Amino acid sequence: MAISEVALLCLSYSINDIFKPDAQFLENEKRYEEVKKTTLGEGSKDDADVDSDAGSDDEDDEESDEEDEEKMEIKDETGTNPVNLRRTIYLTIMSSVDFEEAGHKLLKIKLEPGEKIDWKASFSFLNFYLNLSRVSEVRYSFTYIIMAPAAATASADSVKPRDVCIVGVARTPMGGFLGSLSSLPATKLGSIAIGSALKRAHVDPSLVQEVFFGNVLSANLGQAPARQAALGAGIPNSVVCTTINKVCASGMKATMLAAQSIQLGINDVVVAGGMESMSNVPKYLAEARYSFTYIIMAPASATASADSVKPKATMLAAQSIQLGINDVVVAGGMESMSNVPKYLAEARILSFFKANDGMHPIDINFTKGSRLGHDSLVDGMLKDGLWDVYNDYGMGVCAELCAEQHKVTREEQDDYAVQSFERGIAAQDSGAFAWEIVPVEVSGGRGKPSTIVDKDEGLGKFDAGKLRKLRPSFKETGGSVTAGNASSISDGAAALVLVSGETALKLGLHVIGKITGYADAAQAPELFTTAPALAIPKAISNAGLEASQVDYYEINEAFAVVSLSNMKLLGLNPEKVNVHGGAVSLGHPLGCSGARILVTLLGVLKQKNGKYGVGGVCNGGGGASALVVELL
Repeated sequence: MAISEVALLCLSYSINDIFKPDAQFLENEKRYEEVKKTTLGEGSKDDADVDSDAGSDDEDDEESDEEDEEKMEIKDETGTNPVNLRRTIYLTIMSSVDFEEAGHKLLKIKLEPGEKIDWKASFSFLNFYLNLSRVSEVRYSFTYIIMAPAAATASADSVKPRDVCIVGVARTPMGGFLGSLSSLPATKLGSIAIGSALKRAHVDPSLVQEVFFGNVLSANLGQAPARQAALGAGIPNSVVCTTINKVCASGMKATMLAAQSIQLGINDVVVAGGMESMSNVPKYLAEARYSFTYIIMAPASATASADSVKPKATMLAAQSIQLGINDVVVAGGMESMSNVPKYLAEARILSFFKANDGMHPIDINFTKGSRLGHDSLVDGMLKDGLWDVYNDYGMGVCAELCAEQHKVTREEQDDYAVQSFERGIAAQDSGAFAWEIVPVEVSGGRGKPSTIVDKDEGLGKFDAGKLRKLRPSFKETGGSVTAGNASSISDGAAALVLVSGETALKLGLHVIGKITGYADAAQAPELFTTAPALAIPKAISNAGLEASQVDYYEINEAFAVVSLSNMKLLGLNPEKVNVHGGAVSLGHPLGCSGARILVTLLGVLKQKNGKYGVGGVCNGGGGASALVVELL
């Protein structure tokens, strides 16, 4: 077998739609033939003759090697430095299922998108057929670059200079509450997602110009959580980072703000996403500083003085006006440092501080108002993430109201929840999530071996029989919302690497898709559950599309009734919504979910041959965000 046949051997998988050679491979093939003709001559010994050399004595082989090596040297573009011709083959894997199969069948190793594999190290079976140990050094060698599934190299026809291009995505598995990822703070999960997304995008961290990252439950994380996650992923100190809190829509809003900065020409390379570790949210000693609990401050006034206005908020408001998204915007800032509670950080996880560089448990020092007697603990997760401050009740009560208004029964909600689990399990078993998930290594501690978490933890706890028997969680009499048909408390992070079309073309990046439209909407706080039905049509219109052109939707399953009611209001085909499951089965880390559904949506479009997809997510306070992507 000749060396030229090695490429045919590997590329034969394209017949089975596993691999396809891209334009770069074809260009390299053409270049190789030209160099071979001019360097070796028309009548020279071709690759097919190499096998016959194996029978000659060593001395003759060495002379032949030296002669061939000398002949195969060519000049680079400057014409000054001789280099050995090196052939590069780009193998683009067509789907996530084949991605895993190709890793086992062809390379016998696990593949990572963008990984460069030298055949001498990984294609050991070739040495069984060929005497390549010396031939590769004399003639040429192969580098196999494994590309992400169904990516398209940016071209001027498909990408315009200020288009917002998605070139890399990654998410962690969704860890269960107090589960497999609970020893890792949100910022660590964020670093893992960001680093993996950059690696998959082939974008060096030094090229990143700004980071927008969502996080809702920031208590005890320390200053600027988004910046912690960014620096932890190797992004330089000079890069500006902003933490976004729009409750459940934080990750999507962060992506929208990143897109705005690219559209306006402010940035060319931006990382966006979200992170949350609900397991690590502390409990508060709300009365430790004063004898009353802390107060939620009213929004900043439009007449706030220049000294009180937060510059970044004003900049983001200005961007929305410049893009024509809004005409009248209120911007500003607020803080009551007097009313900040103290945290009982170990109230939820006793090992939390050990997982954070050996810190010691805090010593609660009671000041003014905390006198003799008991102090009450406030659950930070419930208070700042799962509670409607306007009506003073849990978000589940809003879900009950939604079920009543839109006549969604308990049976329908349970059926939907079961379907969410079944779809999620099917996607996991088929390898559909392999494209988006980055495995997370979790230390075992005290000499125990580390574990690798690479699957969404909630999917392993499914029991349809038990789910249907659960008691209502928010309304004892006549209630329909349960722990089984609501989203699960979870830990996780997701990240997207966005670049301008100009940069994608310049760097030759493989573009997964483009962000073509987005929108926010809001209504009464208690009606937050159906706000996506307002935001989604606006986003589709902003993208210049009709609803009939949308192939798939991801609507965040804060509760089963959220997806059911929004599908009803929008007249959507259930077979096009959350086809790989959703937050009910996978989990709902608040600050992460808006970004997670975008990552999953891109995977669905790839594997289902879709073109346009829409993600929508409701958020506490009555709002929602929606975003449209176009797969390339």
